[in-house]
Amino acid sequence: MVRRRRQAARRSRAQNLALCLDSKDKLVATLSALCEELIWSMHEFPCQSVGAAGCRGISSAGMHYFEAFFKDLTEPCFGLPFRLANADPEFEELCEACWERLEDIESTLRRRLWNALPSHCGFKDWEAVKTAQTALDADIIVGSP
Repeated sequence: MVRRRRQAARRSRAQNLALCLDSKDKLVATLSALCEELIWSMHEFPCQSVGAAGCRGISSAGMHYFEAFFKDLTEPCFGLPFRLANADPEFEELCEACWERLEDIESTLRRRLWNALPSHCGFKDWEAVKTAQTALDADIIVGSP
């Protein structure tokens, strides 16, 4: 009996790990698609501000750095805003108008990634997650001693 429980627990852990890795793959795919749409569809990021001394916009290398900020899963993609977390000297010369454009892209990317998370776990949307959580909570309360 104990042996069967251990085997079931190992299977359960393996299934959970597989689900977690699958969710991570979906997250990376979503991030890639969003970066392609929101960052790389521009092809370039020139400064569009009149009279912004020293601002040249963002180079291709800078755009890669911005993308890597979100796709490098060692840091939380919902953590600090890029403007506060970045350390690349290229961004030191950006004018306020360019920062605002970049922050708009970042805001859209984060919002759309957040809205995509339920589908990574098999849910339609956040409302479906809430419904499932409510049902689980009710089952736990009913099953409590």
